[in-house]
Amino acid sequence: MTRVRTIVALVGALVLALAFAQPTRTVPEARTRSLPPIAGEAVADLADDAGAWLRRMVASERAFDFGVAPVERSALPAAEARGGGFAWPAGATLEAVRVNFDVHWVGRERVDGRPVVVIELVPRHEAPAWRFWIDVATGARVAYRATLGDGRVVAEGRGDATALVRATAAEPLPAPRAPGDERAAAWREAFGGLDGFEPVAVGRVLLASGVPALRVTLWDGLTGVVLLAYPATRASARGDMMSTRSTGDLTLALVGPVPEATADAYLEALSERRWARADLATLLRRWVPAVDGRAEDAGGTD
Repeated sequence: MTRVRTIVALVGALVLALAFAQPTRTVPEARTRSLPPIAGEAVADLADDAGAWLRRMVASERAFDFGVAPVERSALPAAEARGGGFAWPAGATLEAVRVNFDVHWVGRERVDGRPVVVIELVPRHEAPAWRFWIDVATGARVAYRATLGDGRVVAEGRGDATALVRATAAEPLPAPRAPGDERAAAWREAFGGLDGFEPVAVGRVLLASGVPALRVTLWDGLTGVVLLAYPATRASARGDMMSTRSTGDLTLALVGPVPEATADAYLEALSERRWARADLATLLRRWVPAVDGRAEDAGGTD
């Protein structure tokens, strides 16, 4: 296999290796037992207010956890940063999510005899819509599904709610940086520009046969996409949920559920920035100078 094909194959594996079959459209089966509601919540007062149920679900993310691992699968490239499935990002706020999503009431259903409410978050930008099934008694999220506009399911999961226990939820993804954070401002100027998404993590990865790359995770509050910068190949490649562009000594690849035209426009804009015309060694020294990941350089801005 040529160097080009090797790099392309392993970059594409961030998404393509996560192949999946189309799921059924039925509510994931779940059985629940009665647990005390979260203090201060009056379920009757929530009525059919989707925003109120979303707040209750977020509170449950911190109060309840599954005693056994939920069944989850994802074709999202940033899924491994969240332990393989969806989890509310630590420190994220409902207000931040509402900037990018409209919250809609779907309805009430019964799952194995237990009442659940269903809400949907519809993006105002080019990203999947998310649907959540929420246990009425506890507010716990017992199932979720993320769907692209063409109907493809890119992430879903369900858990056996009989195993729900009070617990402190893990923090699988760093909280989005505060606007005043100097590093966040540098990241935003260098890697921003994809509508609805903010850069929340920068690091280095190895793609194939020790080929290094800069990896930037961008986040809209619910969905993650990945920007990779690695040594330029002689030909650009495309794959499912992947777009690439060569610039100078680098190839830039965007991996995630973003329309091709949107991804291409974003990569075109990035290719005009000074950092994108540097060699990879210079780029890594600037942004992630510590090989073991213990330090990250805020860097300058272009």
